[in-house]
Amino acid sequence: LAVLVDYIGGCCMRDRIPPTPQIPNYLRAVQTGIKFTLLFLGAPNISGLQSQLQNAINFSSLAPPNSIRAFEGFNEVNGASFRFTYNNVNNSISYSGYFQAQKDLYNLVKNNPIFSNTIVYDMTGAGFTPNSSELAE
Repeated sequence: LAVLVDYIGGCCMRDRIPPTPQIPNYLRAVQTGIKFTLLFLGAPNISGLQSQLQNAINFSSLAPPNSIRAFEGFNEVNGASFRFTYNNVNNSISYSGYFQAQKDLYNLVKNNPIFSNTIVYDMTGAGFTPNSSELAE
């Protein structure tokens, strides 16, 4: 992997937060100097987000310092083929569940002493319908 990283000149990867069985694969990557932006997957409620964050904590505890560059919120929730439900609110009706999930994700990361200075991206949190007035919340 290190030879490949040197050859392509890569420094960064974007992937989901590693589930426990995948942590060794991610550790091999960071041992070559790669830094991660970790993507949260959809979760039905805050406990699902907490579970994903715990996996990030587990990974971080084994990885070199600063191996996680950023966290990314839920991707493509405005896509017709992607259904996102949080606290029983589906994005086909309202994005309020998505917005609450993103707020919860941000607060979980920022209130965690390990990740309080880590960037949190929201890649699809603006400019879409069905109810654009929700964007002001």
